[in-house]
Amino acid sequence: MSKKDEKESVKQKETKQETDKENHAQKTSEEKKSENENPEKLKKLEAEIANLKNDKLRLVAELENERKGLRRQMEQMYKYSNKKLVS
Repeated sequence: MSKKDEKESVKQKETKQETDKENHAQKTSEEKKSENENPEKLKKLEAEIANLKNDKLRLVAELENERKGLRRQMEQMYKYSNKKLVS
């Protein structure tokens, strides 16, 4: 590659980076505007997220309780399964 080509390549990269930065800044400002325009929608979505997190925690706890219950049942079966034979 010649030095001229290298300079053009560097300029293109710099231009692309500047364009990317401008696009990112524009997207960020648009997101802020949309948040400010729809505070009710934002509150509803935050409430929905909180409800979904709560439901998830409850389901995880329910599964853990089921596992513990099944483990206890298995232990009892092993413990008392031969009791009739011994008696």
